[in-house]
Formats: sequence, C-alpha cells, structure tokens
Amino acid sequence: MVSMDVLRARERSGYILMETSLPEEELVKLQAGRGPNVFRWNGRECYGSTIHLAALSGDLEAVKHALQEDPQQISSRFTYSSRSPQGQDQEGSGEAIHLAASKGHEEVVHLLVSLSAHISSKVTRGNVPHYNVLHAAVYAEGKGGSKSMVSYLLGVKADPELPNVDGRSALHLAYQTGSIQLIKLLHEAIPDWLAFEDAVVRNEHPLPLEIGVHFDKMSEDELADTAQLTLKSLHVLIDHLPHCVPKFLHRLDTTLRTWKQNGAEPPPVGMDGKSIAQFIKTQDIAGLMRECPEAACALLDYCSLEPEVTSGHNPLPTRVSFAPRTWTQSLQNALNLQNDLLAAGPRKL
Repeated sequence: MVSMDVLRARERSGYILMETSLPEEELVKLQAGRGPNVFRWNGRECYGSTIHLAALSGDLEAVKHALQEDPQQISSRFTYSSRSPQGQDQEGSGEAIHLAASKGHEEVVHLLVSLSAHISSKVTRGNVPHYNVLHAAVYAEGKGGSKSMVSYLLGVKADPELPNVDGRSALHLAYQTGSIQLIKLLHEAIPDWLAFEDAVVRNEHPLPLEIGVHFDKMSEDELADTAQLTLKSLHVLIDHLPHCVPKFLHRLDTTLRTWKQNGAEPPPVGMDGKSIAQFIKTQDIAGLMRECPEAACALLDYCSLEPEVTSGHNPLPTRVSFAPRTWTQSLQNALNLQNDLLAAGPRKL
C-alpha cells in the first residue's frame, strides 16, 4: 500500500513514472530491499522510500514529516540498477541528500545537513562509492547545477578538489555540463591551482579544460575566457583549440598589467613571457604555424622581450670607457701594434 504522504508528494512532483502494482506479499519483499516508490532520476529507474520521493520533489514539509516518523530515514538509501562496462547487472544506491542537491532544493538540503546528513556520503554503483553530494549538485543530471546550491555546499566545507571514482572533480563536471557560472565559482574555491593541476596530471587524468573541449558544451570563446591562466591550460589550447591562443594571451597580458598597476605581486604561476618561452617547444610553434598562423604570431610576440625605455629610444650608457679590458689589449696599446699584426704572429722572411 502507498501512504497518503507519498500520494501527496506525487501530486506535487513531476518526477514519478509509475506506481507499484505488485501483490501485497511481493510489495513487502520490495520494501525490504528496494522501497515501494518508483521514480526516475539521473536517467535511471530508482526505488526508494517516502523521504526520497519528498527530497526529489523538494517537498520540505513531507521531508520533515518522514523524519519525524522515522529519523533513520535521513541515511536510508534508494536503489537503482545499471550495467557495468562488461555488461553485467549491478545495483547502485544513494541518499535523499543526493537527490535534493542535484535538483537544487536548498531548503531540503539545509534541513538534512542540520540533522547530520553527511555531505561526504557517496552514490554507489556495484558497491563501489562513485561520487559525493557536491558532485551530484554540480552535475545535476547533466544539466549543470544551481550556483546557490553549490555555494552553500562549499560553505559547509565540501571539498571542490575531491575526485569521483573516474578521477573527476566538481570542476571537471562543471566543464562537462558547460556551466560557466559554476566553473568560475569552483575556480575561486580551489586555493592552490598549480597543486591541483599537478595532482590531476600525476594521476593521469585529463585537466578540467580538456573535459570542456571533449564534451563540446561551450564555445571556443567561453573556453578561452574560463581557462585558468597556467602553462598547462595554454598547452591544452595549443593542442586542441589554437584559435583560442590569442585571446588567452590577451587575457593573461591584461591580468598581469592590472596586477602591476595595482601594486600587487602576481601569483607564482610563471606566466611571464620568459617563462612561456622556456615552456614552449619548437614543434608547438610549427604546429601553430600550420593550424593557426595568427596564434603562432601571438605566441612569439608575447614571448619577445622589449627593452625598457622611457623616451622612445633605447637608452645608452652615460659613460663609456675605452680603457683596455684584457692583457692583450694593454700590450697592443703599449707597443702601438695594429690588430692584424698582433694576431698574425712572426712572419717568415
């Protein structure tokens, strides 16, 4: 039997696909294993209890009522079935907080967290932990999540650098869904960007920017605008989006000039012209000349050092000494010999 609370939640929700039509004895078995309520989430048919249905629909009162009846429901798990890459059936599970976070239901998530729901809890697949609450909120069934929802989770110490089972952080998922507002928010939440990039590369996973290129949810201008100002980002653009290189370098130059004008020390990212010149390889320039000559010219121009002048002319030294600098020059001056005579040595008669 389906409770009235569930029926009321179904009326308020557009996510329910079906009601159970099993005999009562089969329904009891299902409740013991999967739960009597069938709904669709993240592209999968799921089975859960009253609190899962209420969390999915954002029904705060129904969530409160479910927890009053049974406080243990806060950590009860809904289930779903999927197939492994090897074609085997496997069961996964998650909690109400994953459903609410992915849908952007902030009041429900606030309530669950205040009652000790864990933001570190994972959605599992085949008994393997796959991703946490922040990942669910950012991915949001592939649509990109709510900025305020993600901001709240970051505020309660959700780790933006923590990877899912595939090695992808919340920022990777933001690039995957093409959510520019979440990309910018998560950029700011990562305190040491160079260390983060190094860890991703060390574990042989793609950088977030590479995920953005692969999933093609963002324009080239958007990728150039959101790329972090690092050497690794520049290399991704050189390899995959050479037309973005001039815009990236212009952003970099503008940022460095702004830091300098404000009297602030630029962060230690090694993105000055000299550092980039040491980083770039000849094959990078050759490839850019073939794919996008404008990008090659922009890169060479950025790496070319200009003399520091104040009057429009290259400054000359104020005093020039013509005194001999070596002992050969001193000997030459003393004997008043010409350069060719000194260099030629003794002549044969």
